Amino acid sequence: MTLSMRCCDGMTSSSQTITATATGTYWATVGNAACSDTDSISIQQVVEPELGADTILCIGQTVSLSGPPSAISYQWSTGAVSQTIIVSAAGQYWVTVNWGNCQTKDTINITTTPYPMVNLPAAVQICPGDSIQLNPGNNTDASYLWASGEVTQSTTVFTAGTYIVNVTSQNCSISDTTVVTGVTPIQMDNYVTLCNVEKYTIDAGPEGINYLWSTGETSQKIDIKVAGKYWVLMNTSLCTLSDTIIVEGSFGSGVLWFPNSFTPNGDILNETFTVKGLDITYFQMMVFNRWGDLIFETNDLVNEWNGIYNGKIVEQDVYVWKVKYKTLCSKNLFLTKIGHVTVIR
Repeated sequence: MTLSMRCCDGMTSSSQTITATATGTYWATVGNAACSDTDSISIQQVVEPELGADTILCIGQTVSLSGPPSAISYQWSTGAVSQTIIVSAAGQYWVTVNWGNCQTKDTINITTTPYPMVNLPAAVQICPGDSIQLNPGNNTDASYLWASGEVTQSTTVFTAGTYIVNVTSQNCSISDTTVVTGVTPIQMDNYVTLCNVEKYTIDAGPEGINYLWSTGETSQKIDIKVAGKYWVLMNTSLCTLSDTIIVEGSFGSGVLWFPNSFTPNGDILNETFTVKGLDITYFQMMVFNRWGDLIFETNDLVNEWNGIYNGKIVEQDVYVWKVKYKTLCSKNLFLTKIGHVTVIR
């Protein structure tokens, strides 16, 4: 009879027994002069399960627990028989691992803790020049970190923007956001002039629920025709706003008015072409016929054209006038206007 045994590492032995010291597959062949037979055995190393240290989960989080691979079977405290389970609830979890002749076991304690409470408003408004305080709420042993870098529980906000805070307690972190929008202030000019305008309209803006002007008017807009200092109070749903404007000059200052026709027919009605104006410091007017001939000229605002050219009343027609002038508002700047007037006979 012959005997041959071989280990997984290729080493052989002819003894009847061997001592296995490593994992692997072992086989033996036994034979005599006429016959032989072979058998094998697989040897695995028993591995202790390592579920890890006791763990704290934030409520809603999960953790994966796994037994060692290649075991014959697994039995969990939850009743599961898979190698891995996912848990989220607090409790004690254990797994028994079956290796055939051996069983190994490990246990882990899972505790849960709530996320810190955060309670920032989703959106707020801030009045011009005001401030608001954002506070996500008090949490014991919590730390706070704002996007601005502040680490205080609350922050004071002076301007519009998006404000984010991260709150951490017992390794559980949560963020919250507030969008701060600013109420649009009243946007009136500091100074305006009535020069060259017939009126000036002041608009306090559409944000208000009600308005009160220094004139006693309660509309959003008012028309100004007299120089002075004007103020307005405006109430929005959140704020009371105010603003002031200084109006200079006089109504119609520097404005010229031209008639579009006149009737030099001797009936004493509308007999002359008369130009009117306020605060005019220089005036020159020329009138031309349709062929471009200069038929009237004056440097005096009060000098009216009576429709006479070369000693006779001109024909019924349309005549072109051109005015060059200065005003108290324009100061040394020359202004020019061109238009037409109809002579009706």
